[in-house]
Amino acid sequence: MDRPFHGPGRSPRDGAVVRAPAMRTVRLMTEDIPATPVWDVEAERQVILRVLLQTLADPGVARDTGDTQLLTSVCHGLAHSSALVAWCGYCVRTDRDHFESRCLAGTAKKRLRIRKEAADPVWRAVQEQTVVVWGLAGDLPPTWMAGLGPDVREVACFPFGQPDRDVVGIIGVRHAGYFERVGLMYFLTFSHVGRLALQLHDQALRDPLTHLPNRRLFLERLAQARNKSRRDGRFLGIAILDFDGFKEVNDRFGHMAGDDLLCQAAQRVRRTLRADDMLARLGGDEFGLLLWDIHARDLDQVCERMLRDLRQPFRLANGDAAVISASIGITCYPSDMSSPASLLRHADTALYEAKRQGRDQHQAHTRTLRARAECHGAAHEHMTQALFDRRLLFHYQPLVRLTHPERPVFGVEALLRWRDKEGRLHTAGGLGDSLDHPRFARDIGRLALERALSQAASWQIQNLALRVSINISPCHLLDRRFCADVEDALARHPDVSPQRLEIEVTEGAPLPDFERARAALEHCARLGIRIGLDDFGTGHASLSYLQRFPAQTIKIDRSFLRDIVANPRDLAIIGGIVATARTLGVDVVAEGVEHPEQAQLLKDVGCERMQGYWVAEPMPPEDIPGWVARYHLPMSLFASRRRGKTGAPFPVQAPESDRHTVRPATVITGFLAEDFS
Repeated sequence: MDRPFHGPGRSPRDGAVVRAPAMRTVRLMTEDIPATPVWDVEAERQVILRVLLQTLADPGVARDTGDTQLLTSVCHGLAHSSALVAWCGYCVRTDRDHFESRCLAGTAKKRLRIRKEAADPVWRAVQEQTVVVWGLAGDLPPTWMAGLGPDVREVACFPFGQPDRDVVGIIGVRHAGYFERVGLMYFLTFSHVGRLALQLHDQALRDPLTHLPNRRLFLERLAQARNKSRRDGRFLGIAILDFDGFKEVNDRFGHMAGDDLLCQAAQRVRRTLRADDMLARLGGDEFGLLLWDIHARDLDQVCERMLRDLRQPFRLANGDAAVISASIGITCYPSDMSSPASLLRHADTALYEAKRQGRDQHQAHTRTLRARAECHGAAHEHMTQALFDRRLLFHYQPLVRLTHPERPVFGVEALLRWRDKEGRLHTAGGLGDSLDHPRFARDIGRLALERALSQAASWQIQNLALRVSINISPCHLLDRRFCADVEDALARHPDVSPQRLEIEVTEGAPLPDFERARAALEHCARLGIRIGLDDFGTGHASLSYLQRFPAQTIKIDRSFLRDIVANPRDLAIIGGIVATARTLGVDVVAEGVEHPEQAQLLKDVGCERMQGYWVAEPMPPEDIPGWVARYHLPMSLFASRRRGKTGAPFPVQAPESDRHTVRPATVITGFLAEDFS
């Protein structure tokens, strides 16, 4: 039966009983309340009201977006304003078996950790959603009360909080019967204020779309879970999940459909987790997971189950069907003995590796990944400093054509270089993935456009008409501002013909949005800019790129040239590329030519545009005019060579074991179509 409690201004002698509208009050006592000294009940009620009003009027509390300052102010206010309140605080449930204090005022003890026990007043208050009052008339005190002071005669536990966050306010007083005489309604007001504070705090820590915890709350819980894992000796799994193909669904069906897809996908992931596990939305289509007390092999199974469920089609609210997949990066504490921020970063590194390996899979963080991430981090730092200090520059490597011996140099390729703080010059290879990183790609691309056109204008004044080729990263190419960046650069150099500029796209680089890339390149082609395919033959869609992109130049990757002297098969592939390109009206440049034998073989199969250290090393722009004036093609390239009956030249003799016969050009063309289809 519910125990009555007395409202403000009423006492048991008034004869009126007011019942709590939402809570029951349970008194854990075995005897009647002993006689207590006389004290002013009304004065005590005024003290409590004054603490409440002062707390709510505090500007600092009003600005606090969380629960810390408001609840802390209440606890300190009660403990210091009332002579009858010995101490006051509140505890938060940290896991299924423990509450831990977040504030304790009025006592020298700084921390409480309350283990789950059936008769404990804190746990009873939470389980029964009841205000529980403990008294010293025959009851043994809970173990956690040790050290809180010997003069406590009564303790009240007030439960409040959110569905997934249990909080209990605890007040210890020096007189038995205190709460019955003062009236629990006053303290229930504090519970309501605390619940409101938690709701405001929850809004600041929740994603409004999925109602899942956000990044801030995820980081808080990660720190708590890591500490608990270290204390209890149990494993903690940390994972980051990112959806593959979500952007395409968003672009095709609209943002409302994308939001619907995110909510449905989050529900599927949630169903694969246990009650104690945590799922949070970190931003966009990226989610974080905390999996408590789980071994690495079990974590693998959970990830596989998630991926399998997410592969199933989604039925959107508008009636459309959508299919996506997911990539997951995981790490496990204490196998990974890192800080909370580092654990999250390691899971993100593993996620990046899962994306790199082809998506729709999970990858665990390893020492190798960690070393690679550290290298990437150092490269990003170098790039940041180089951009800020203006230490990025370009060297230019000449391109020659054998069909014009009188003027063989027709262009240059701009190659990025950077100087460190000591002035040493480095190639772009030391910058890792920074060149295509969203933080840097556009800045580097705009710099390349500006320097190329500016240098072309400078050489033009010196009567040197050279085409300047620049590499544009996929990240910048897919940026919605790319076309505007190109137009702005051309507008700043009206005296330079757009045909003097060639934009190269690496054939092996991933293009998540092929159609947008093609539209951007077609726009550049309409402006008069030449389009080139760099590293041709290294990707999986060489002929597809050649067919669908408005390319006017292809550059055969150096990997095909490396063994052409000893391996006629490589030479045959190059011959096939040249024949196909000639049919399509596309220029071919062989890059990475380092030896005269390579140059001679390339000329023999019809590839007459070359670039490489055999021609010249990359050099500063001021050295280009003098070098061009001095350069002449070696006459040995134009010496007649003995030919076979078909008219095709004999290749340079390879060792006996590797010697093969080069097929006629017509057969080479067919070989290419078969090999690259």
